[in-house]
Amino acid sequence: MNSEFKYYDRELSWLSFNYRVLEEAMDKSMPIYDRIKFLAIYYSNLDEFYRVRVASYRSLLTLADNYLEKLDYKPDVILENINREVIKQQDKFEYIFYKEILPELSKHNIILVQDETLNEEQNNFIKNYFLQEVLPDVLPVLLTKGDVLSFLQDNVIYLAVKLYKKKSKKKNNSQNNKPKVHKLPQYAIIKVPTHKLPRFIELPKSEDKNYIIFLEDIIRSQLKILFPGYVVDSSYGIKISRDAELPIEDEFKGNLVEKIRKGLSKRKTGLPARFLYDKTVPDDFLNLLKIAFNLSKKDLIPSFKYQNINDLWTFPNPVGSELETPMTPKLHHRELDKAPSILKATREKEFMLHFPYHSYDYVIRFFN
Repeated sequence: MNSEFKYYDRELSWLSFNYRVLEEAMDKSMPIYDRIKFLAIYYSNLDEFYRVRVASYRSLLTLADNYLEKLDYKPDVILENINREVIKQQDKFEYIFYKEILPELSKHNIILVQDETLNEEQNNFIKNYFLQEVLPDVLPVLLTKGDVLSFLQDNVIYLAVKLYKKKSKKKNNSQNNKPKVHKLPQYAIIKVPTHKLPRFIELPKSEDKNYIIFLEDIIRSQLKILFPGYVVDSSYGIKISRDAELPIEDEFKGNLVEKIRKGLSKRKTGLPARFLYDKTVPDDFLNLLKIAFNLSKKDLIPSFKYQNINDLWTFPNPVGSELETPMTPKLHHRELDKAPSILKATREKEFMLHFPYHSYDYVIRFFN
């Protein structure tokens, strides 16, 4: 066998495994909410992959060339291959989400609001929810061209907003009620407060249909309240994944570990592992974000409209249990159920438990 075909790159192999997880979301024989959970698992896996595995390779790029030459692989080539494969997989993810999952939900009278026309009651609900629940936790930050900022938190969703400042009333003599604006756009960043509020909000029902909306779409619909004196042009979802604590001892050996450790110790904040952005962001806006957050081209990963899709774990099911596989009852261990102390019981003999089939309560009792 030719030596170049003996091994397949470990990272690309892992991405192939995760793609197999994504394929489970395409299985129409499964209940729709099981398929949604596979989307969440896929996304969560990929997030962790970037924060740990990709971060390991990025840490190598901080080394001097003479150290990189000693490696039998090129970290920059591996990173390029990873990003290329991930972009391809994310296109598939988007197709599954929009073309398969949402239409299937619609068949069960569950509407994830995109461009649907809402009734007056639903619009009033959205506005009131924004004013009462969202507004107290939202603080827009205007971006100034040329400034370098670093406040984007790891794994947090933000909206990047493009807007135009209205001209003063004296200068605004438009006859068509359309306000005159300054020619140069301004830009702002808004943190979506998913740390305090649910990602998915259920709206009042209409004609027996259940309406659910993303939290950030509620914010999008009320941007004029956040920016009085401005005309909002557009908004885009963005997110940054930063390096996790790197298990470098598991990856590298000897003097190389110490070199990487010294480089990492100089950082107060994890470097970006990837910057996800709505692929419809205009090039000029993307370039401004790249400068503002000190990003390089290799950090940029085009995505679709929504980030942090692992939140689909919490997607509401207003219809009922028939749309998902029922939870399998946990197995119980008779002896441990009767034991007053798990610690004392394990001192007398060994017990075999199989997770996730057995209840995890025994472990909790053991540590308590």
